[in-house]
Amino acid sequence: MCPWFAHAEYSKRCSRAPILGILDDYRSEKGTIFIDRALYKHYWHDDAADFFFVTLNPGVDPVGAKRQIQNLTSNTVHAFVYTHVEFKKWVYGLVDQFFVLNYMQLVIAVIVSMLGIVNTLMISISERKREIGIIRAIGGLRAQIRKLILLEAVAISIVGVAVGALAGMFTTEFMAHTVSMVLAGYAVPFYIPWTLILISLPIVIIIALLAGWCPLNMPSAIKSARQLDMNSPSSRGVLVL
Repeated sequence: MCPWFAHAEYSKRCSRAPILGILDDYRSEKGTIFIDRALYKHYWHDDAADFFFVTLNPGVDPVGAKRQIQNLTSNTVHAFVYTHVEFKKWVYGLVDQFFVLNYMQLVIAVIVSMLGIVNTLMISISERKREIGIIRAIGGLRAQIRKLILLEAVAISIVGVAVGALAGMFTTEFMAHTVSMVLAGYAVPFYIPWTLILISLPIVIIIALLAGWCPLNMPSAIKSARQLDMNSPSSRGVLVL
């Protein structure tokens, strides 16, 4: 078949028409063909319509035009009339409703990540009691110990953002191309959200700092930071060395 022509077969009649262009259209999972209405009615004998797109002249009030169309169709057909702004708002509302569950999962993931950072730092502080005590014994300040722990929390958050962004991009790429081709028959364009990644980085760091501050105020953490018992064998050994 010649790639520059589209074949249409109906009632054992075949016709061909030139393809003027190809564009992305997501209104139907089976694909969309834009064809002259008179040509369509001639070959398919179908005069039904589901959508009407009305282009207004410059200066025409969209709300007033909407009322006139509603008055014209009120006694004949049951039509839903939207202005361009209303239609976009309706579509965005459907998308937001679809992603409500994802937003809930995001909140749960943030809470779990905060608990994970707290747990990781508590384990780290518990395993480094002797090290923290040595630092305090040789003159390390309590603020320096806290800064060390908070920097560890920031490092964990930065690594988490980097790994999460890479994993999210690979997963989204797979969903936008492979899964959408299997389920819907077309691929959805995917763009890397660099702005969102850059915006989320300071937010994640702030959350990590809040999570890292919790172990510092716990009794076990304060006890670790205050291991300055000069009578203990470990402290005397450090001073001798």
